[in-house]
Amino acid sequence: MKLKKILSLILCAAIMTTGGVYATWNYATNDADSYKANIMKPAMAKAEISASVGTLSVNTEALKVTIDDLGGDKVADLVIEGEVVITFTPNSGASPDIQDNGIEIKYSITGAADPQYQGRSIFAFVPVTDQTLATAKSWTISAAELQDIVTLNGSISLPTYDEYQEFQQLLPSNLLSITVAQV
Repeated sequence: MKLKKILSLILCAAIMTTGGVYATWNYATNDADSYKANIMKPAMAKAEISASVGTLSVNTEALKVTIDDLGGDKVADLVIEGEVVITFTPNSGASPDIQDNGIEIKYSITGAADPQYQGRSIFAFVPVTDQTLATAKSWTISAAELQDIVTLNGSISLPTYDEYQEFQQLLPSNLLSITVAQV
């Protein structure tokens, strides 16, 4: 009698475990397929610098940075599109000249992260320090200007999907850092 009860319990446990839900990992690895992904969009949070005459802010929403395989050769290419917009909003107590014409500003841009891939830096930076912009209320830093500041550090070949994934994991959430101030 005890043996029947034990066998019944084992049978119930087997039915419950085999009747469960299964999840599977699916990978597409067919050599004929291609894969393209927007890897990262470094976006800095809006920066605000308060001064008695007004506020400066930086908008990077239109900026898009992608590491792509433009030549189809499995070699990484850095693509920067869009722009960075710096805006000055005068305070109500500022002089009429500042209210109407804005201020002169300076900005600095440096690398925010220096990840390593296969023993060397992924990016090369040429920092900009105290670049002065004429009196205005709005300024734009173009993608072309940013391409002079950050590049890929040499040729980075990613011939396999595993290398692609390893490289992708190393990319920083913020690539550049900008500081703006009144001159």
